[in-house]
Amino acid sequence: MIIADYHTHTIFSHGKGTIEENVKRAEELGLMQIAITDHGLRHIAFGLNPKKVKKMRAIIDEIQPKYKVKILLGIEANLISSEGDIDVKEEQMGWFDIIVVGWHKAVYSTSTKEWWKFIGRNIIYSTLHLPFPQKIVDMNTEAFCKAVKKNRIDILSHVNYDIKVDPVKVAKAAAETDTYFEISAKKDHLTVEQLKEVASAGVEFVVNSDAHSVARVGEFSLAQKYVDMAGIKEEQIANMDRLIRLKRYQN
Repeated sequence: MIIADYHTHTIFSHGKGTIEENVKRAEELGLMQIAITDHGLRHIAFGLNPKKVKKMRAIIDEIQPKYKVKILLGIEANLISSEGDIDVKEEQMGWFDIIVVGWHKAVYSTSTKEWWKFIGRNIIYSTLHLPFPQKIVDMNTEAFCKAVKKNRIDILSHVNYDIKVDPVKVAKAAAETDTYFEISAKKDHLTVEQLKEVASAGVEFVVNSDAHSVARVGEFSLAQKYVDMAGIKEEQIANMDRLIRLKRYQN
């Protein structure tokens, strides 16, 4: 049984529900933890800002006593450069209980040149459904590997969605840094064969909903379908019958 959902969105970014509505749904489903992970600080359309983060923390502190489910304030940060930079600085890490990182199109990079190199070219190949050149796949793969080594990331979200990487190499880097690898219940981001190969790298998985509406909180059916087809063992899924280790609370 999946007992925690570590990737949900609210009206503070691209979601339709409030924090409390997501939490109430999680409690109704019997989850033990829920993370509110709205979009990263450099997301062009839906990015958080410090004032929003402070307001979200205040809301969570206010409503937590009403619920048994533990509420985590998180963020789905953006991978913004080929050097593994993300849009949460080291001094901002303490704002959050959990850091999820994924690749998204609508983000600012570290420079115009880097935006074209890492964001723009990936947008073109993804949007036009063109085959990704191997040199871009290699760059993307290295960016994810650098990211988990440079930053205290808890979970990599929907790896290989809208950006092509070598998922096995990314999984090995995640395993080496105790970073969880998401199996998304919203995005079809890995084939069954790729998922089998990723599992063989020894990485721990987290099954998440990536809910953008209240009704989808705790909805894991697509992810569970892939877990079953790939034959992934229960002990390799970190939020099945247990809770994940959070880097925010590790020395």
